Order: sequence, then structure tokens, then C-alpha cells
Amino acid sequence: MVEKLKLLRQEHGVSQRELAEAVGVSQQSINKYENHAIEPDIATLIALADFFHTSVDYLTGHTEIDHVIEPVSPGDLNEEEATLIGQWRRLNERERESLRMVIANYIEGKWKPETVHYPDPCLEPILKETYGVMVYQEQIMSIARELSSFSYGKADILRKAMSKKKMDELKGLEEDFIKGAIKNNISEEVAHKIYDMILKFANYGFNKSHSIAYARVAYELSYLKANYPQYFYKALLNGVIGAQSKTFEYISECLKISQKIIGPDINRSYECYIIEDGAIRMPLSIIKNVGSVSLKGILEERNLHGIYRDFEDAVVRIRKYAGRNVIESLISGGAFDCFGLSRKTMLVNLNDALKKDETFLDLNNPMFKMKIINVKEDVKELVNKEKEVLGFNFSVNPIFELKKQYQIDTKVLSELIYERGYIKAFGYVLSFREYITKNHDRMCFLKVSDDTETMDLVVHASIYARYEEILRDSKGKYIYFEGNVEKDGSCIVKVLRMKR
Repeated sequence: MVEKLKLLRQEHGVSQRELAEAVGVSQQSINKYENHAIEPDIATLIALADFFHTSVDYLTGHTEIDHVIEPVSPGDLNEEEATLIGQWRRLNERERESLRMVIANYIEGKWKPETVHYPDPCLEPILKETYGVMVYQEQIMSIARELSSFSYGKADILRKAMSKKKMDELKGLEEDFIKGAIKNNISEEVAHKIYDMILKFANYGFNKSHSIAYARVAYELSYLKANYPQYFYKALLNGVIGAQSKTFEYISECLKISQKIIGPDINRSYECYIIEDGAIRMPLSIIKNVGSVSLKGILEERNLHGIYRDFEDAVVRIRKYAGRNVIESLISGGAFDCFGLSRKTMLVNLNDALKKDETFLDLNNPMFKMKIINVKEDVKELVNKEKEVLGFNFSVNPIFELKKQYQIDTKVLSELIYERGYIKAFGYVLSFREYITKNHDRMCFLKVSDDTETMDLVVHASIYARYEEILRDSKGKYIYFEGNVEKDGSCIVKVLRMKR
């Protein structure tokens, strides 16, 4: 269903009649879409997304993959597999920005064959499988040979020029293409029209064999994501160890679908992410300063002499592999939380633990146990230190908590910075800068982050006037915003709300 259609229409001040005329449907259909009486077809969805400069994802409230992936095993496809892969290979390479009209033509041609039009009949056997739309580089080679009598070698030069997006070279081949077409009794006007189609194709054309391979991989990955999310995300996370923002992005996705994530643990974690009781356990290797040598020593010590019994036991046994800075990072990253002490307590008592004589570790006599000075946890310090060593906050994450508290459902910034059109997002303010325009109006620029990425916000005078006092003191505070992204990483704010 088009969950956001009515909201978008009202925000843009467009009537149902105006919207209906713009996307080519009846006003009654728009009314039914908004009241969830019927669902628009995919071509109409694309037209609606285009009109509002947004995505199909945002209109429908879910990802596009939900439309096409069902919980079936690839092994269940049998004789239908070839047909399914054929459909995917045709659609896969076309999921690119600026291709929405091409996709709409393809879909319309598939479901309404009578709408398929060929500039010349000789194109039909070449473009029939893709409903009159140029999709593959091999099709262009065939067109060049059939219409303009290009040799295989020359047709391949055309293909290479397209694959490398060499527009000057493509323009240079145009004269030969037109002359060849005219010799084959095709009018100059039609020849120019076909070559214009080829030039447009160069912006998105794809090799047929590659698209089949990518489509197959896309289908299998989508199947795994839909049916075995814990193993899917475990593999993704293991592929980005060391990339903190990407790690947080995947962890955010896991939490969004209720896939449980467990923090690093000195007694349970390994070098890579593992599955533990249905949850994904973080590795020790994601903690800053924990290098391969230290990690190897910590794991070997655990394997040879058993789990670390308490804070004191852990520090004394791993100190020969890990220096003070490594142990501090392990504590701040949550790896010692299993010992039941506050992180502040462990950091305060670390000096004494490092001085402990290993000889007395195996004696059960309490008189040989280190006296622990208990210190109340400083939550602000915990948050800051954890972010320093993990690159994001996990045990106490204000972004997670606030989004849950205020029922905010937005994508992470790393997904939004390259989008175009209207977005909704949430993060905290890194910096504020006021600016006086030539008309002596005050506006401001903000930089916000959600630990996956940063984004620049442009707050024009009309919005700034309403929130000036709050924004001046906004650094470190959390902000919900909506607006238009017209270039990478920059949003012109339309709606603004401060949280906490």
C-alpha cells in the first residue's frame, strides 16, 4: 500500500485531481490508493515516486525487495528457474537512478504487449525479449550489424565505447551508423532516432552474461536475508570488521528487524562474529587497540587454561599479551561486563590488578584476593569511552533509545546521503554555524551524525527564525529533520524537531 501518498500530497499542496493528471490515472484511483482500497501497479508507483522526487521505498513504507522475494528455497524453482532468472536478469541492471521511465516502459511492455513500439520492424527480433527496450550491450551490437552492416569488430568497438561511457567516440560512430542504415533502406530520420536510443542506452547498458550472474547472486542473497537473517548479517559484519560506520549501519539494520546482537565478551567472543543462541555475538577484534597479536594471546590463554573467572583473573592472565591500553579498551568496549562490575570500577582498579602477583591466583583464600573499590558508573563517560573504542555506542545508545521512545522510523544517514528528493532522518548535532544573507536574514548550517555517516543541513531563514534559540545551543543534542536532498550529503531542511 502507498502509506505516505496522502501525506506527501498535502505537504506539496497538490490536489487529487492534479496528481491524477500528472501520473496518468483517474482521480478516483488516487482516492482509492490513499484509502488503501486498491494498490497501484509498479509503473504508477514509479510515476508517483518521480512526481514527489522520492523513492518507491518511502511511498510504500518497505524495501523494494519485499515486492519480489518470497520465503521459498532456490531448490524449489525447478523448471521455473530459467524463467525466473530471465526476469531477474532483465530487471537487475535497470535498478539505477535516472532509469525510472525506462523501467516503466519495460513493465508496461511486459503486461501490455500492444504498447510495445519498434522504430523499425527489423528491431523486433532483437528487442522482443526485453519488450522493445534496449537493455543489453549485445543487443546494440546486433542492431549495428543488422541495420548498418557493421562488422563484428566495428560493432564491438561500439560496445566498448558504450561500456566505457565514451560519448565522444559514440558520437564519432554516429555518421557511419546513419550511412549504413540508409544503405539498408532505413530512413535517415528513423536511423537518427535509433542512434539517439543507443546514446541513451550508453548511460545504463549492461553485459548480458554479467547481468545474469548478478541477478542470480542478488536473488540468493535476498533469499538468505529474508529467511536466515542471522547468518546473512553475520557474514556481512565479518566482512566489515574495522569499518566502524558500516558496522553500525548493519547493526542498526539487525535491531530494526529484531535480530538480537550481543556485545563483545572476553569469555565468549572470538576473532569474528559468531551465532550464539540465535543472537549474533560481537568479536573482540572490533575493539580499538586490540591487535592480532594481543587477540591471539587472549584466545590461546582462554583455550589452554579455561575461561577468565573474574576481573582480577582476566587482567593478570592476559597482561603478558595485552598492554594497559589494550585492557582499558577491552573494558570500555564492554568485553569485561561479564564480571558484574561497573566499567568505572574496573578502570579505577586496573592499576592494582596489573601489579597483582600471578602466584596467588589459584589460591581460594580470600585474603589473597584483590580488594575491589566499587565506583558508581558514570554513564556519560561510559558512552564517550565506548564510542571511542567501538566507533559507535551499543550498550547505551541514545539514538536507539530515542528512536524507540518517540517511535521514529528512519533510515540511517549512510543510506540517505546519496538519495535525492524528500528524506526523513535522525541524529545528533556536531556543529552549528550562523550565516547572514545579503538580505540581512539569518540562517544556519548544521552538521549532524548518527554514527554511520554525517550530513550537512541547510536551515533557511523562515525555519531558523522559529528555532533560533534552540539551534544556537544544539551541539550534542538530538534532532529529527525532514527535507530535500539535492546533492550528496546535504539536506535543505523543511521540518525540524529537537529531542531531549
